[in-house]
Amino acid sequence: MNRQLKYLFGLFFVLAAIAGIVHLSSKDEGLKTKRVYAFEQKQVESFKINHFTQSYLFKKLDGLWQIKRAENQLTKKITDDKKAKGKVSKKDKPKFEEANSLEVTKALTYLINLEVREPIATATKKENIFEINPYALHVIFYDGEQNELGRLYIGKQGPDLMSSYVSEKSLGAVYLVEENFKLMLLREYEEWIAEQGEKV
Repeated sequence: MNRQLKYLFGLFFVLAAIAGIVHLSSKDEGLKTKRVYAFEQKQVESFKINHFTQSYLFKKLDGLWQIKRAENQLTKKITDDKKAKGKVSKKDKPKFEEANSLEVTKALTYLINLEVREPIATATKKENIFEINPYALHVIFYDGEQNELGRLYIGKQGPDLMSSYVSEKSLGAVYLVEENFKLMLLREYEEWIAEQGEKV
């Protein structure tokens, strides 16, 4: 009899645990998602990946993406020091090169079609907890007239490897998304360049 009771109790707890997991899963799936951006990907004619140590500017030319190094907080300080000493030359100005359009388009697709659920935090003062600040990794999108379409800040990694905390400037809230954007965007310059065989 004791064995049967133990078996029944054990079976009950297993079934209860399964029911709880199914309930949480269905509850999570029931949460509505919404797109962060109302504009379409084709409206983006250029965008900038900006970080404290490395920044790149991408622009579309004849349907293909070009890339060049862009000024960031670190390089600005170096340039300002050179200007003060009169040592800035034309050679210091970066030029556009052909980028790996496939990789650029892939990253842009993830960013523009980003969907979020309920915000994790809404108070601006809490953003630093998630490492979202002016020095954080962020992406700025521009249209053909160089008007800013959006500005997405990417904070620290979420609770698992493939998640991130993000905040869109216009929304004023922090969201947890299922994508590791730092892994996707913080690449060396050479990794964005089109290889010889890929150039048209």
